[in-house]
Amino acid sequence: MENTLTRAGSLPTDGREVTIAQEGLWVLQKVHPDRCADNVTGAWRLHFPVDASRLSTAVSRTISRHALLHSMFRVESGKVCRFPAQGSVPSLDEYRIDEMPDMDARRFVQEQGRRPFQLDQEPPVRVALLRDGTADDILLVVAHHIVMDDLSTLLFLREVLTQYVDAHKAADMPRGFGAGIDELVRGEQSYLSSPRAAAARDYWRKELTQGAVGADHPTDHPRPAVYRAEGSEIQFWLDHKLTEGVRRAAVSKKATPFAYYLTAFHRLLHQESGRTDFIIGYPVTLRSARRFRNSIGHFVNVLPMRVLVDPDESFTSALRRTTEKLWGGLRHRDFPYAMMPALLRTQRDPRSLGLVSCTFGMNAESIASPYFDMLLPDRRVEHAGLNFSRLHVPVFPGQFDMTLNLSQHGADVFAELRYNTSLYVDETADRMAENYIRILEKAVSND
Repeated sequence: MENTLTRAGSLPTDGREVTIAQEGLWVLQKVHPDRCADNVTGAWRLHFPVDASRLSTAVSRTISRHALLHSMFRVESGKVCRFPAQGSVPSLDEYRIDEMPDMDARRFVQEQGRRPFQLDQEPPVRVALLRDGTADDILLVVAHHIVMDDLSTLLFLREVLTQYVDAHKAADMPRGFGAGIDELVRGEQSYLSSPRAAAARDYWRKELTQGAVGADHPTDHPRPAVYRAEGSEIQFWLDHKLTEGVRRAAVSKKATPFAYYLTAFHRLLHQESGRTDFIIGYPVTLRSARRFRNSIGHFVNVLPMRVLVDPDESFTSALRRTTEKLWGGLRHRDFPYAMMPALLRTQRDPRSLGLVSCTFGMNAESIASPYFDMLLPDRRVEHAGLNFSRLHVPVFPGQFDMTLNLSQHGADVFAELRYNTSLYVDETADRMAENYIRILEKAVSND
């Protein structure tokens, strides 16, 4: 693979090194060229008359300010590196959806979000203006995860709108992008040769070799011979009374709401599978340093957690163990997830994702955060004097066997249960959502 890329490549040899996570994403894309499960998609309705030419200029200026968005990736001297993309900076594509037979905005967003990227041949981001015959146009951003995490799509949108309104003001915005990634790479390289990384390696090896890994959770359908990333999702709200009960119960137990909701998810997986020993994953941000707060890029790591369930123990006891596990994992959060499977020295089962098949995540933005309303579907948000709202379109909910994502918005919590449809039927997801609420209600009522 390496020699073929080196001979075929016509890019200049001034590449920059990438993080371990980025290298893992590149390898996945190279081994599976049609893979689109690592695409990150953001779509927003623009509640103002759009000047397409002006918006295109704003998009081009934003991309040109952030080198990573105008990069290609290939192997150079045995390492995956990023290089400046050849040709002009990507701008804005325009589509008239209302002129396409049997097409609507949501379906179009899904189809565009599922177009794979050829990372060694094209820039890893596409931006489009969709016109579907309504008064409000749609701005669509699709990027490969190698250059954007979910927060990056919001940062990108904010800068595009600032550029659209006032290019001079946008020029004063912190770049943070290429410099942020380069600093992250240098920090990771320093970390991996440090005693901290050696301690983390020992911690994760001990934690993971004792746990149950692989395609062993019961499913509705037999697992395909090769894992297929395809899925659906259901959405539901946890009402104020329940979330307030969770908050009070967590405080009384000296735990976080995250740990409380996560413990309930453990109970749910046990209830559905009967398993008492399994591993799940949860994403953590690598933006803890303030200098990375406004950086566009891949600033996410996944931490595995070994879960031990005692059906007879109290929720409080299980919560205490979850909290201890969280603190243990977070102390070693900088160890790259892509390096963890090698600690097990076991052969990967092609029917499963390997180390982690189920994940749990939670966003808890405060009302004061500029991203608070941007995370809610159909909530009107104002930036730079322009109004927009998020168009929520599930693009790739089957990336894992099962994922529960929670977003706290004030007193309420918005939940998305994503499931792989090659493994589970819709009725299973519906039942799991209902049972999750019951588990929380029972835990709160007993406190």
